[in-house]
Amino acid sequence: MKIRKVLYLGLPLALMLATMSVYFLASSTNTTIASAQSSVDLIRPHDTARADQLQTALDFRSTHDLDAFGGQGVNDSGTSVMRGVRTNVVSENARADAIRALQIINQLPCTDLSESDLAGRAIAAGVYCLPSMNLKGQITLDAESNSAASFVFIVKGSLDASSAASFSLVRGADAANVYFAVNDAATVAPDVNFAGTIIARDSIKVGSKATVRGRVISVDGKVELNGNTLGNGTGILEICKQQQATGLEDHIFRFLVGAQIIEVPVGSCSGPIDLAAGSVTINELVDGRTTSGGTFSGRFKLVDVNSPVAGAVQNVDLPTRTARVLVREGDISNQTVVNFVNAFAITGVVEICKRAAPGDPDVTGFFDYTIDAIPNTRFSVPTGFCSQPITVTARTTSQPPPPPPALGLLFITVNNSCITGTDSGTR
Repeated sequence: MKIRKVLYLGLPLALMLATMSVYFLASSTNTTIASAQSSVDLIRPHDTARADQLQTALDFRSTHDLDAFGGQGVNDSGTSVMRGVRTNVVSENARADAIRALQIINQLPCTDLSESDLAGRAIAAGVYCLPSMNLKGQITLDAESNSAASFVFIVKGSLDASSAASFSLVRGADAANVYFAVNDAATVAPDVNFAGTIIARDSIKVGSKATVRGRVISVDGKVELNGNTLGNGTGILEICKQQQATGLEDHIFRFLVGAQIIEVPVGSCSGPIDLAAGSVTINELVDGRTTSGGTFSGRFKLVDVNSPVAGAVQNVDLPTRTARVLVREGDISNQTVVNFVNAFAITGVVEICKRAAPGDPDVTGFFDYTIDAIPNTRFSVPTGFCSQPITVTARTTSQPPPPPPALGLLFITVNNSCITGTDSGTR
């Protein structure tokens, strides 16, 4: 079902830079997604999330900077080693960001797997849903030569990795791209080498001397450690700012990376940014400073994101000015450099929000939208959340009825497609 909504927005040109929020309400129906397995015994997803949906869901924001976080604190009975960060300063937004991440991951389209023990199985990249997860042997994750491949396991119950659990990462699979979203508690037995980030609603217990090659994040409970090794190491990111043509020479742009805001003048690069190695979302903000001491908001568009490091740029969404980047482990000698290229433009900013209709909490999932002013682009928004601010190049018109003096008329057509959500209608 597709529902076409045409929005005629009369905007003062001076106010086109302000963010407009477009809300959609929906009521629900039920859908099911079946599991699938290939003839070579490699479990493949029947229907899985697109790169843009994964970019939204796997943006851990401030919790990206922490190897361990618990809504009720972190207890360490031994001396654990945090390989992914060099500071354990907890942002005041960490719990809110953890709640956000788990809620959005839970809405990703997924392939249902009935078995809870995947020992002896080989899994292709994708998003999988399980009633619970009890790992009692070796699980193989096969990226099929795609180093950006993500493996997401949404566990409705608890996760238990027994002492026999192990991981085999083959053909480019990386623990930095493996995620376990657990809607109950999670336990990792002593001495286990666990590959991936665990984000759980309840408590997480990591047994003595176990290694977790990722982060352990508890939304509502505690994280119990006992002389463990956590994280995937650290890497260095450098963001460089370039422009097409002229018009932005005096701009100092701002970027949100994890919990950090990084400023980069046009024609320059940031200093070294120390981050946990692995995938990170970089969001170019709509406002910043000028070298003359003023400020700016909008009046530019992102036209390219690139890197001299092969495979570093995993996904780019130009209208929302976001990029998902793989930061390789190492020091400044092998830093990951990413170039953001902007051009001057007269722009407006639109934000699309998806809400369930009052009294209907069953609406869930990602919903796709298109904007006619941005061809060949889909914006996927999870229920209960809003998109990033979307940059739209403004078009003015003198067609009747004529706009008042100093006003322009911005026409935006928004199409709502109920492809990846659970929805029976839009009002």
